[in-house]
Amino acid sequence: MHEMQKERGSVILFLCNDLAPIEEGLRQRFLESDYSVEELKSKLPEWMEKGLLNES
Repeated sequence: MHEMQKERGSVILFLCNDLAPIEEGLRQRFLESDYSVEELKSKLPEWMEKGLLNES
């Protein structure tokens, strides 16, 4: 979740300030967020099995 918040902040800075020089850093944030989402998704079956989550 923290990685996704960092991505969100980077996007806002980029859009509001036309900061083309941070474009590569922004792309890196996207990659880090994508990785974090995949990591979370991989844990879901385990959490469901242990009863840590419900279907909804």
